[in-house]
Amino acid sequence: MNILFVHYGSFSSNSINHIGPFAAELKKQGYDVAIALPELDTSFRYFPYHEVPVYSYEDLLEDPNRFSGKPPEIIHAWTPREIIRQFVDELRQKVSAPYIIHLEDDEMAIRKPSDGATGSNLDRTDPLHGSWFMETADAFTVIIDSLKEDVPPGKPTHVLSPGFDKRSARNNPILPFTKKTFGIPEEFKIIVYPGAASGANSQDLEDLLLAIHILNTHGTPTILLKTGFPDLKIRKSLPDDARSWIRDVGFLERNQVWRLIELADLVIQPGRINHYNEKRLPSKLPDFLSLGKPVITSQANLGNLLIDREQALILKESTAEEIAARCQELFSDPALARKLATAGKEFAQEWFDLSNNTKGLAAFYQRILETSSESIAKAPGSQLDSAIEALDKALAPIEKPTAATLMLGEYLKKARNMDAPQRSGSKSPIQAQIEMQVYFPQAPEILELGSIRLWYPEQNRQTITVPFNPPLDLDWLRIDPGQYPGTYILKSWSILDANRKPLFHWKPVKDNPVTCQVNGMTEGPITDDGQEFWGLTHDPQLLFAPLPKITLSDVRWLTIEFIATEIESPLSKPLKLKRRPSKREEALKIRTQERIDALLAKLERRGSFFLRLADRFKKG
Repeated sequence: MNILFVHYGSFSSNSINHIGPFAAELKKQGYDVAIALPELDTSFRYFPYHEVPVYSYEDLLEDPNRFSGKPPEIIHAWTPREIIRQFVDELRQKVSAPYIIHLEDDEMAIRKPSDGATGSNLDRTDPLHGSWFMETADAFTVIIDSLKEDVPPGKPTHVLSPGFDKRSARNNPILPFTKKTFGIPEEFKIIVYPGAASGANSQDLEDLLLAIHILNTHGTPTILLKTGFPDLKIRKSLPDDARSWIRDVGFLERNQVWRLIELADLVIQPGRINHYNEKRLPSKLPDFLSLGKPVITSQANLGNLLIDREQALILKESTAEEIAARCQELFSDPALARKLATAGKEFAQEWFDLSNNTKGLAAFYQRILETSSESIAKAPGSQLDSAIEALDKALAPIEKPTAATLMLGEYLKKARNMDAPQRSGSKSPIQAQIEMQVYFPQAPEILELGSIRLWYPEQNRQTITVPFNPPLDLDWLRIDPGQYPGTYILKSWSILDANRKPLFHWKPVKDNPVTCQVNGMTEGPITDDGQEFWGLTHDPQLLFAPLPKITLSDVRWLTIEFIATEIESPLSKPLKLKRRPSKREEALKIRTQERIDALLAKLERRGSFFLRLADRFKKG
């Protein structure tokens, strides 16, 4: 069996953590498997399953016969999002294969409120084309049972729980992390959250960040180690000093994410009870439970299956105050934390067994192959082709059009009237966020990982104070003020003790014994705002050395005051399908539109009682 997984994004997205293990396990079980992505980029280094072939959409459209010279027999579209729909639509004009759609969220719930009815971003499900794409699918897999109600009636459906790759986790080549890896003082508790805000979960993430702040203001020193992009819009709503407790660690490889989770004292999956959270299974939860960490989670989705105070602590409302209270309960009751970790791991071993879940998936594929011979979706052709054929068949008898026939006609009418730019979609440009990184003496292999990352917007003066306790003598410090060319103004930076008294203070003065060596920058004037540095390249650097002798056991905080202006940042690149249509395809498009017009005229005639009556007389 030749199986093609179609993914909507890059290797750094959470969905690939589900696709990858299934693809590798299917290959291990003797199937020919490949993964298709919109384009191949440097995020490939985050993908650990190098035995699985990976192709760009463009590669597969150029030559679909990538399975020992043969095309795919099963196309598994990982969500019905528009970029996947367009690719599958083009691929089905070249190959005869049933396609299965995987639902991992309520797709309409994660659409942006600004998305209109006639245009859509490629990374969202289109409200017009998406429904017919789902209607013509051969079958569905859903990550959680509650998503079955989103599947069109009569479609074969398989609940596909994620599979945790315990073999890879057990043989993790990455050395365990410690608090010293990240320069975090020993007295701080560690909570880990791998991921970022998607829009629909913004309130949940805000609750978590505020809960971390509450813990610290009430006397429990706590750091949140967070992967992925920062969420500056969310952080603006937090108290001024709340950023001190958030340590961004950037994008990590899968093995590194596991080590990060293992470092945590506990892990949290927040989630208010709403339609979005009821119809999802957060990708973090299988990792949290399988790695044996005490879990605090919402009573939505997987929380409905976990036993409260036996396998996890279940949040009732998931407010910031409730999250903080449950954290404090586990911090003060190590026996309860151990009990939850053990029972939660046993739950995960049953629900997220990769081998068993993959065997169930393979059996479902075989069932679909055996029963899909009469499916509209199996015949080569575009999505519009299948809709045209269905409408033509429905209009064959001289009968009053049914509701389903009228639905088909409405779909084709809207599709016919949409112009090409609307159909392909576009994504509004997003201003890039600026990332400062602070490096300090570390073992070379973890220098990048352990660096302190501080994300901030342009033109606002920043004073950031973070917990800090370096593992080695602090004889130098490097500040990379931003990843883009621009003007960076450094007012000062300081090393502080537990009472926030300066152990060392740097400010721009003449004859400073601590020199500042610049790389990729030019020193500007010293003003009341501080020392100006003009960044000429990407990732400019400031190295401060030699620092005076500082007793490491006294070091507890690092504070930096700065501002960035005139930043030359690139705009975000919208997703797109690269291939341009040929002249033959353009001609086919025109013929298709003419056929749609003829069918719509026929539908309009059948919809009129008097015209139907006239047709009957003519026929008689």
